[in-house]
Amino acid sequence: MKKDKKFIINELSKYYCNGRDADFAQKLGITPQALSNWKARNKIDYELVYTICVEINPEWLLTGEGTMLKSDYRNYSENSIILKEEGAEYSIKEKEAGGLKEAHKKIIELQEQIIHLKDELTKKEQDKSKTTRSSTRPTS
Repeated sequence: MKKDKKFIINELSKYYCNGRDADFAQKLGITPQALSNWKARNKIDYELVYTICVEINPEWLLTGEGTMLKSDYRNYSENSIILKEEGAEYSIKEKEAGGLKEAHKKIIELQEQIIHLKDELTKKEQDKSKTTRSSTRPTS
């Protein structure tokens, strides 16, 4: 049985934007009102959706039946995490994410260590400057 287009739009919105229609509309490059109109009129701009949502199974997009993702994307997306940065999305495996989290933690530790060492260096330079000034003063 063919699903209505509102169902398909809702499922896409859930998949891409945790059900936030405004975010999904932005992903598609349309206004939230346009997306709302699609739902109200039970219409979808298939070409637009298929162009933006490349991992969506075209049969599912047309009928709402079967698997939502193409098989090659379904295998890739299992146990994956989506990272969003400056408008781009990246999908990585959870085990890789653990390594990235550890690397990020180490970077933060090293940044803190650099700040601490810079502070120590500045203090030593100031102490040296004071010592140099006091030793170059003429005695009365």
